[in-house]
Amino acid sequence: MVFIFSLTSCGPPAEELAMTMVASTAEFESAVAVSAKELAMTIVASTAEFESAAAVTLEQTKTDKPSETSKPTQSKHLDWEVFRDPVTGVSFRYPSAWWLIDDPPWVRLEVNPGAVTWERLDIPYDELEQVAEEMFELDTHYIEISRLQMLDPVGYMSTGHFENESEELVRFLLAYPGYGLMHWKIEAPERSLLDEHLITFEDILASVTLPVTGTKTQDGAVNPLSTEASVEMIWKTPTLEVLSEHPEIDCMNSVFDIFVDVFGVYVVATSDAPMNYVVHTANVLAQYIDNDADGMPDALVVLEHLVDNKFVVPVWSSGGGFGDSDAEKFFEKIRGTDCEDSVRMGASMYYDHDEWALGGMQQAGTWDTNLEEVWHIISNGWYESYPDYFGVSERFPSMLTDAMDVARGGKFISTPERYPENAWYTYDDESCQYDCMAAEYFYWVLMANLDALDPALTDKCESSEDEWYVCTQAQLAQVDPLAHSLLNDYDFALPTTIPDGYYSPKVSVSQEQSEVVTPVASHDQATSGPQNIPVYDPILCAGADVEPHLVQMNETLIDCLIEGNRSDVAPVVVAGAAMDPAAVTQVHEALDAGIEILGAWGPLHIVMVGINDPDHIMLAEHLCGIYDKNDLHVRGGSLETCVTETADEFSRYDCCGAAHNPPIPLSRVGLQSIQFSAPEIQYEGGRLRITTLHEYVHVFQNAQTVWPNELDSDADGRIRVYNHGMVWMEEGSAEFFAQYFGGQRGWTDYSANMKENLLSARRVRSEWGLSLRDVETRDGQARVRELCDCGGMLYYETGTWATAWLVNRSGVDAFLFDYFPQLSYDGWKVTFQNVFGLTMEEFYTEFDAFLDLPMQEQMAILP
Repeated sequence: MVFIFSLTSCGPPAEELAMTMVASTAEFESAVAVSAKELAMTIVASTAEFESAAAVTLEQTKTDKPSETSKPTQSKHLDWEVFRDPVTGVSFRYPSAWWLIDDPPWVRLEVNPGAVTWERLDIPYDELEQVAEEMFELDTHYIEISRLQMLDPVGYMSTGHFENESEELVRFLLAYPGYGLMHWKIEAPERSLLDEHLITFEDILASVTLPVTGTKTQDGAVNPLSTEASVEMIWKTPTLEVLSEHPEIDCMNSVFDIFVDVFGVYVVATSDAPMNYVVHTANVLAQYIDNDADGMPDALVVLEHLVDNKFVVPVWSSGGGFGDSDAEKFFEKIRGTDCEDSVRMGASMYYDHDEWALGGMQQAGTWDTNLEEVWHIISNGWYESYPDYFGVSERFPSMLTDAMDVARGGKFISTPERYPENAWYTYDDESCQYDCMAAEYFYWVLMANLDALDPALTDKCESSEDEWYVCTQAQLAQVDPLAHSLLNDYDFALPTTIPDGYYSPKVSVSQEQSEVVTPVASHDQATSGPQNIPVYDPILCAGADVEPHLVQMNETLIDCLIEGNRSDVAPVVVAGAAMDPAAVTQVHEALDAGIEILGAWGPLHIVMVGINDPDHIMLAEHLCGIYDKNDLHVRGGSLETCVTETADEFSRYDCCGAAHNPPIPLSRVGLQSIQFSAPEIQYEGGRLRITTLHEYVHVFQNAQTVWPNELDSDADGRIRVYNHGMVWMEEGSAEFFAQYFGGQRGWTDYSANMKENLLSARRVRSEWGLSLRDVETRDGQARVRELCDCGGMLYYETGTWATAWLVNRSGVDAFLFDYFPQLSYDGWKVTFQNVFGLTMEEFYTEFDAFLDLPMQEQMAILP
């Protein structure tokens, strides 16, 4: 889908105004110039043809248009509707006062004084640059003055004016390839009207959504309503083990004594809560998150929102009077702590008040309040992840609120004194405003869709008929077809089975599941132990053989520890029989290049895990075995647990990436490892060697930094491990040197990739006002994560350019062999100033100024 915005103004430069409307969150995809003159001609011709035809149509039906004297109001005061293209599934919001003309293959939205035209014409990303160039040039009535490349939506903004007209004009070519083409033309005779239209267009652009096609994945999921990159989070199939304290949020432990981890969302309770109640709630929560019980979250983006925002599900007492409830005691105790601002609940379960259907409604013969309250917590993730479908805001309608307005007999911001006769959703709690009403409605329609209100199971529907009387999915389809369609026709991973409190995932890792295959190793080695797992000779450094907190660091010890991280043993690459040998060869090629440039460090073991890899257990056994055999800490504390959890993780890999495991500080064996997920996809996409080089830079970084640097500490004053100083330096330098050295070997287009990264660096600064200062520490990184899904653009793309800027100042060798090897001796701030001749504050100031330069000057510094 492509948008072409045309704005006419008599005020200041339209380029300055139009930039306010570019709202986007997806990662930039570079446009490569490919000849597409014929396609551009088609667009221009079809546009002219349609506008001519539309003019006739409008003349014939102009009495139905909005009043010529009517003036649009600001976006927040408008009533909105949702346009959904029945062919492509694309949707976006538009003011309800706009006039709709449906004349296939076009749809035209008219508003005084302008129009929006939707046309189903696809432009691929790799043809967009050439199409933009020729489209603007082929329009003989348009004189272009300047052009700016944009991010996401990927496109171009052209500033100019029409022939024989002095007013400046801004035209946008914005692409969502695969869906269609949209033209915008707005003529505003007054500056105030243009400003109001820009606010409206910003909201429209931000609301554009693509049809749902996402599938659940372990380390990422496609948000069907945007072009955002895959979600990055870590989770494991819950065991529902009861813990005595929260492992991460210490202030929770001041009130609660019982914690159950459910995919990272915790059920919390006091010691007075009946344990069977707590466990039942945890099971219901798990069944909502993983309704098909395959051991994986059904809607990962929803789960990510809940985990990132620290949602918990409390089970507590309502108390006997004012001030006696556990909730009141909790909020009193957390006043002034991190929990006051960060922990969210959304709803609660009261063990002395609510209904509990232990064993499920069919067995217990009663309603289960968990079905409502736990869903109210889960649904927060649905509101935020899919706002155009499940949003609850009164300002911006969604499919959910559209359906609710029909069910209530009208759009009521507050509870009406009396509902219309035709309403079937008639919640009358006056304290429940519009968003609250939408949340309750979401709960009711889901329960009906699950048949959870079926009178054969419970009398809940009958007892609630003054509020809601639709009991089954069949009735929902008949009475409330909008809600039924939303829940069933858009491929969302919503629950389809009623939670009964028995979560039993169909996941078990056992040796019988997969035939053990001898690993594919890159080099012959002397081996010991099962599965050809080597045992390495330890390096003994005087002063390191005591408890870590007692170690007294000195130059001699640092020398020994760094030297101990050198390796005369070639890296071992392990892959299953199904892995493409050509992919394994590329990993070897990149490792050889990394060793040639940076030296040999390790020992290094690499496992390559493919999608649905039949040998995932063997690969887990190798990775866990190498740590166990060399007396290093293993995941979960035991070899058996490590193999089980790692094999479970490997079995879920379905997309592409790599994770580096650094050496254990002060260890006698400087073992490092790398896990590849779906390397066959990276191989096919030409990225595998670059990813391997990136990870080997991490190997080099970690071999040099043998002692943690003190950037910040946790609540108890314990120092966290920061091996490389600034957080952005770790990933930024790894990606820069991978691109730089990979480009020298012809493995990637170094210049094009750096240009793409630069655009992202400029964007994250202009849109969110963020800089590298904001991700210097892990605490800063966490704060940025709460603000936006843009952290990667800081410590990857912006960090890559910070590295390029520093390399331009010092040289490649100084960066690699003066900065990193000296960190453990002098600390990161002193080392940075010694190598680059700047304090950190001076660097941030100068680098920020560099990001304001023209792109041509910025690209010119690249080595």
